[in-house]
Amino acid sequence: MKRIELNGKASLSLPECWEELNEKQVFFTFRQLSRLFAGELTPFEFQLQLLIELTGYRPGLRFRSYDEEKKENIRHNLIFLAEQLDFIFSVDENKITPIYNFKRNPFGPQSPVYFNRDVTVETNITARQYADCVDLLTAIQSQQDDVHVAERCSLKLVSILQGCTEEEVRNMRPEFVFGMIYWFTSICHFFREHPVFGILYSRSKAETDESKISLGMSEIILYLEKEGYAFVEDKNLIDFFYAQVKALKDTINKAIGNGAKIEDIASATGLSTYNIHRLSNE
Repeated sequence: MKRIELNGKASLSLPECWEELNEKQVFFTFRQLSRLFAGELTPFEFQLQLLIELTGYRPGLRFRSYDEEKKENIRHNLIFLAEQLDFIFSVDENKITPIYNFKRNPFGPQSPVYFNRDVTVETNITARQYADCVDLLTAIQSQQDDVHVAERCSLKLVSILQGCTEEEVRNMRPEFVFGMIYWFTSICHFFREHPVFGILYSRSKAETDESKISLGMSEIILYLEKEGYAFVEDKNLIDFFYAQVKALKDTINKAIGNGAKIEDIASATGLSTYNIHRLSNE
């Protein structure tokens, strides 16, 4: 918790991470976060509403009787306190950037799936669950204008993670569905930023150039199984990513062994020459 001194006589504790929110606060935060991304709230309005929810502060009728100087001080203090709730997103030139710092599933025992981040990472998500959910998340993000498609993909994604039917998801609280998708997005972000696994996503050119080699998650599972990696679908997600790194190393070393130049491998894969050297020497 972040301790804020108030007028030298009292102090206020504000959360610095998702794990310091209780269940009620988690649901409230996701509800308001969905409104923020829908354009119904500004970033400051979100922070202010969260501050009020966390502290229970209400100016009430007394606020109207204060003189203008005291009102201005209250407004200034509210702005200052609200801006201290900076663990959910950052804002730069009106661009909102989520801060994905979940250490565990924010819904706790209400959800059977976990992805715990500490010194090591522990998860019960399988390769197939992850692959299917990544495909659905991509569909949701690309079909924002088609509400019905985005909703169907959202229901399916959460049903996979929760191990239930889409109809059961439909009856869940909207902020829970939104929160589960948001949390899964943070898992995808974790792998992209990981010092080892991130190399699998370092193909910046492959993402925009169709001539580069670029596989979706489901295709990667099929490729690994074809190359002799058994039971890939049932693999734990962390093992799945290690298998991908090993397969990439094997492919690069085989190509080099067959006389391929590193520049040619870089051109075909979109990987940097530095990462190719790194993979071939490990």
